[in-house]
Amino acid sequence: MTEQVRIARHNNTLKLENPEKGINILVPILQISEIFALGGASPDNAALSLLSEKSVPLHIFEAGRYKGTWMPYISIVSGQVSLDQYMTLFDEGLALSIAQEIVRGACRLRCGVARNWFPKEDEVWEDRYLNCLSEFYANPKDNAPKVFNTINSLDEDRLTKYIQNVSCYPLVEGIAKATVVSAFSKLSLDPWVSVFSCLDVPSSALWDDLFFLFKPLLVDLWLPMFGEWQGDMNEVPELYRRHFTKSCAQDGKKSWSLRMLPVREGYALISCFVGNTSYRAARRVVIPKDAS
Repeated sequence: MTEQVRIARHNNTLKLENPEKGINILVPILQISEIFALGGASPDNAALSLLSEKSVPLHIFEAGRYKGTWMPYISIVSGQVSLDQYMTLFDEGLALSIAQEIVRGACRLRCGVARNWFPKEDEVWEDRYLNCLSEFYANPKDNAPKVFNTINSLDEDRLTKYIQNVSCYPLVEGIAKATVVSAFSKLSLDPWVSVFSCLDVPSSALWDDLFFLFKPLLVDLWLPMFGEWQGDMNEVPELYRRHFTKSCAQDGKKSWSLRMLPVREGYALISCFVGNTSYRAARRVVIPKDAS
């Protein structure tokens, strides 16, 4: 949705209303998996109850910025998987080993984007990111704040060097973050128990951890598509479809799109938590061939 609307429940459907612009639409709840309210939304309690019942996230934006998501967590988090998640991530040693793997995967993906953008300077960027990784592996407890600040600074330098106009960045980042958040409606994981909770870094939830991991693919590679964008919100759904449907990983004959990448990573974490496999961050994930 790209207009400000009120969302109400109409039997077992959602009713979108904006009297000023003549919007009055019925949306069958079973035909949607999530809602991006890019122009803002005011859902009533009955609508929120239906969204929760059907496990449909509602992402709300205001003035081009992500404000938050209504998520049906209560119907998802339960049972042995979440218990195994707590036991793993409340063990500092185990949590640190997973944190190291996420930082490794995050640096690898950032190096991949740098190779894509700066083929003549790829070694310079790779050295800078790999230095961060080495410092984090050497002493994650003490070096984490500095390493994360350095990675974020490198990300900003890389973006501003490659992309002239980053005015749409808050919108692009918000939509990407909402996509990661919505992955947890499909996973039996507690979204609030963070891998990085044992470190003094700005991460308060598991979705923050996964967003940090996949940000170069979900945000950085998407930004160039907005080079000629004039701010028309009606163009954003098509831009989203074109980018987030790109294939970036494969398990046997199954391909995974950028949109489903956080879900795939959630399955990998679940397998690690229950003791089936060791965790390998962003396993077999590649830069999409048609990346901008």
